[in-house]
Amino acid sequence: MGAVTWLAGGLLALLLARPIRPKRRSWKVELLAGGTAAFLAGIVATALDFGGWRELDWRAVTFAFLAAFAAIALLRLALARRA
Repeated sequence: MGAVTWLAGGLLALLLARPIRPKRRSWKVELLAGGTAAFLAGIVATALDFGGWRELDWRAVTFAFLAAFAAIALLRLALARRA
């Protein structure tokens, strides 16, 4: 259940970031970046002993959400500099 909440935090970050878009880009790339970052942040949260694979913990979800939001922002920054 914990891993599902991590990915839900990543999806929430994507949904909140979608209206803030400078140019039209594919949402699939942002979904992949946000989901990957949220999952990795959840694993780090498990290593730091808040949350876990099967445990619900608001700190792990918040950590996953912030990591996903940051990954989406960095992706947009990298693509904006390239264009």
